Amino acid sequence: MSEETVVEKSNPKSVRYTYVNAPDYKVVYVNGVYGGSTSQGELRFNFFQEFSSPPDEEIRKVSAEGKILPPESEGIPEEIEFIRESKMGIIITIGFARKLHEWLGGKLSDFEQMEAERALIISQSERGDEDDNGDE
Repeated sequence: MSEETVVEKSNPKSVRYTYVNAPDYKVVYVNGVYGGSTSQGELRFNFFQEFSSPPDEEIRKVSAEGKILPPESEGIPEEIEFIRESKMGIIITIGFARKLHEWLGGKLSDFEQMEAERALIISQSERGDEDDNGDE
């Protein structure tokens, strides 16, 4: 998925694209995004990971037998806090956003078809079907 490049001068029969990772390349887990348009007419996305933070400390009681007991319930809190830690931001053109939308839609369709096929195989396996054409 990229901008189409027009090759005019030498009329080659094929074009090779070689993918390399930049030294600072990394894969990050995100489960949310926030963003919108920029003053330059582009789209900016800030990808984040949302989670609730663990307590700063935890004090547990010890039984007479010396076993550490589970934490005591503190009841229902008045407020629950979630942290949205920004992992990365990207800025893209509207043209690229359209291509990304098309590409992502295709990947989602592929995934949904694969999941449907997987569910069918599992269903047939659970029923003990040997094949799906009705022959026994």
